[in-house]
Amino acid sequence: MVDRNKVNEKPPPILPRVFVRLLDEARTISERAVERLQALSNKFPAALPGDLVEQVERIRSDPAHERRKSPRLRDDALSASVAEPDDLTGWASAIVLDHSPGGLALLLDNPLEQGTLLLVWFGSGHEGEVWHPVEVRYCRPEGERWVVGAEYAKGHAALPAPVRESSC
Repeated sequence: MVDRNKVNEKPPPILPRVFVRLLDEARTISERAVERLQALSNKFPAALPGDLVEQVERIRSDPAHERRKSPRLRDDALSASVAEPDDLTGWASAIVLDHSPGGLALLLDNPLEQGTLLLVWFGSGHEGEVWHPVEVRYCRPEGERWVVGAEYAKGHAALPAPVRESSC
C-alpha cells in the first residue's frame, strides 16, 4: 500500500558537496567522450564528418559563448522540398547544407523573411514521410542563391507528405 503522505513529500535537497561531485563526474565523462572522439577521428579520419570533433569540443568547453546546443552535420547527398503552409503545390527544391536536431540550413533560389513558417519535406515519396514545419531564423545571399537557416518549429505538427501520382 502506498503511503499518500510520502508521495506528496519533496525529496531531500542535494548537499552542495554532493552536487559538486556529480558535476565533476559529469565533466570527467564529457572529457573522456571527447578524447574518444578525437582518437576515433585520428584512427579513422573518413568516419567522422569534417569538423564534428571541433564542434563538440567548442560546445563542451565554452557553452556560454557557443549558441548551438548540438553539432551541425553536413550531408552532400541530402536534398529536400520546401513549401509555404498555405501552398503545398508551390513547392521548390532545396539543398540541405547542414542539419542538427534543432534545425537546418538550406540553399534556396529565393530569399525568405525571418520568422516565415516553412514546410520542409525530406524524402522520395515513401509512405509515412511528412512535411516538417520550420521557422526561418536568418537569410543571407550566397552567390545568386540564398542560404536560409531555420529552426524546427515548436508547437506545429508535421503534416502528411504529398501523395505522388504514379506514372505507370
